[in-house]
Amino acid sequence: MGLILNQIPGLTEAVSAAEAEEAAIRELPFIGERTDICGVPAKLFTLWHWMMLRAARSPFLGYGSTIDGSDVMQFLWIVSPEFVWGDTEKRDAFIAEIADALPYEDAVDGIREYLAESMMDLITRSHDSEAPVISLAASLIHRIAAAYGIGLNGFAAFRNEIIHMPLIELAQYRRAILMDAGQKFGNSLSGAARRHHVAKALATQKQVAHPSAPALDFQI
Repeated sequence: MGLILNQIPGLTEAVSAAEAEEAAIRELPFIGERTDICGVPAKLFTLWHWMMLRAARSPFLGYGSTIDGSDVMQFLWIVSPEFVWGDTEKRDAFIAEIADALPYEDAVDGIREYLAESMMDLITRSHDSEAPVISLAASLIHRIAAAYGIGLNGFAAFRNEIIHMPLIELAQYRRAILMDAGQKFGNSLSGAARRHHVAKALATQKQVAHPSAPALDFQI
């Protein structure tokens, strides 16, 4: 017996909530430039932040397998509205202000959620390749400049503006350009909610159809 999607418990509500969250995330860069991570003020994530964290080989971008407190502080400092390049005194004061009260595990989860939301509309890999062939920054700058007719005379200023523009905003321009060319896209948050509830319903249906054998009460 097949599944009827609108009869899966919780599916409609979960997808609707995820769609509302996606809409709010996409609107954020047009109404403000700041958010927070576990109560710590943060700028919306930009290409500049992404490149800084890559240069620092942050584990939040996939470098290394462990994350410690210094990685959390480094990330929060880089995306902080108070960030000043090379100002170690200001950096140390920022860390001292938040370090004691910041819950480490919540901060790690908060940073991951911040990144996931910032990059939810980006596809950095082609369908026939495991690795990107150009950088994310170059891809976005090139595509948007070409679509909006940015010439060489204005390119340097345009490039600087793009680098400091929130990624969630850039990704929407990129999608709009590709949609004009006929490409179609899905939604990551609501799509994930839909897949989760469908998989859960399928697993439940399978258990009902093929109940597992009772566990034997002995030890080896």
